Amino acid sequence: MKRPRLPFASIKHRLLILLLAPLTFVFTISLAIDYRAAVTTAGTAFDHGLSDDALALAARVKIGPGGRAEIDLPKAAEAVLRTDSEDEEFFSAWSPTGDWLAGDADLKPRLDAPVGEVLLGDGALRGKPVRRADYVSSLNGETVHVAFAETLNKRERTASQIFLAMSAPNLMLVLTSLAVVFFGVQAGLAPLTRLSHVIMRRAPDDLTELPTRGVPGEALPLLRAMNDLMAKLRAGAEVQRRFIADAAHQLKTPLAGLQTQLELAADDPPDASGARLPGILTAVRRLSQVTHQLLSLARMSPDSLTAAPMQKVDLALVIDDVASNWFDMAEKAGVDLSFEISVAPVWGSVWLLGEMIGNLIDNAVRYCGPGGAVVVRCYLDRGGDSGERRAVVEVEDNGPGIPPEERQLVFERFHRGSGAVGLGSGLGLAIVTDACRRHGAKLDLRDGADGRGCLFSVRFPAPVARA
Repeated sequence: MKRPRLPFASIKHRLLILLLAPLTFVFTISLAIDYRAAVTTAGTAFDHGLSDDALALAARVKIGPGGRAEIDLPKAAEAVLRTDSEDEEFFSAWSPTGDWLAGDADLKPRLDAPVGEVLLGDGALRGKPVRRADYVSSLNGETVHVAFAETLNKRERTASQIFLAMSAPNLMLVLTSLAVVFFGVQAGLAPLTRLSHVIMRRAPDDLTELPTRGVPGEALPLLRAMNDLMAKLRAGAEVQRRFIADAAHQLKTPLAGLQTQLELAADDPPDASGARLPGILTAVRRLSQVTHQLLSLARMSPDSLTAAPMQKVDLALVIDDVASNWFDMAEKAGVDLSFEISVAPVWGSVWLLGEMIGNLIDNAVRYCGPGGAVVVRCYLDRGGDSGERRAVVEVEDNGPGIPPEERQLVFERFHRGSGAVGLGSGLGLAIVTDACRRHGAKLDLRDGADGRGCLFSVRFPAPVARA
């Protein structure tokens, strides 16, 4: 099932989304601080004007004849006090005895106003919010209370203008930051974009390493992982190429021989075609052996997708399973095949171990010669610096042996020694080598007993440590 594409999957979009939240938070905090500071400053200025109006009103209060407080406020002066294009303005004056002297009688004095100081505060008048200033003056020992108030229209308008004036630069700052991040990330990811174009233009069989020059450091681990994958693919491709080449080379000869024998048998009279059967049978047997060994090599490769699972295995049981396969061959070759086995646990693959031991026995029986003897052993040996008991497999024969100068060559694919007999393919010991490598085992070749024949020894790691 196709997975849905996630929104904002690109790095640029993700960075923008991740940066948008903190930038929005900073924008909000900055705007709030700037707005509060500006509104406080504007409010202070408005309060100064309101205080001046209250003081101007208080200056018109005086003590008249008879010692009574009165206010000198002509109509023209009152009109001046009330001239405001945006707000309604209210004032009142009260005598020391609490009598209303002038202005708006519903604008009551505040009893908590101190003498000689302007007291500013918020309130409501005639159902409207107002800002008011109260002042208590002292005249000849008598206190006169004046109050001046106005609605909040120009304060609210000024606050709106301040908010708009503050929002624009802060919003521009956020948008500019996002734009800088967007183009910065785009420029920073340009090497990856170029690299993607390089990969898209590659041929399907181009498994060379991807260039790392100019790639951002954050992308280098991904690129190195891709190059490691390329290396594994190259190794796997090389294994497959070698397998195909080896198979084509090795199968050509038995197939050609089999075809020739079949053609000759077809041309012979029916009663004479039976003489061709041994040759045909030999060709089929060699074809079967080569095919089996090539497939074993392919499955045994570390890069093979069909690698056998590892588990704890007793070599004695593995040898017991494969022993019966080689008695008939040894009997036909005139070779005495014997087994000396005991419990020897290892960490390995039953199939790989069977292939390894089978090819060692096949090699020994094939080259030992009539009248020879082959002994297969497995046991636990206490050796090495650690003193751990390690499993050992030995296959010894008393045949003609292998010259010292050829002992390293016999483990290579398709190499057959100078004393080789029969129709071998030269793959048996190569399979043994690969199996030992897969198990971390050490393969050793030396002379047999009394300097005769060969002794192939495989020493395995300790099963617990290996597991």
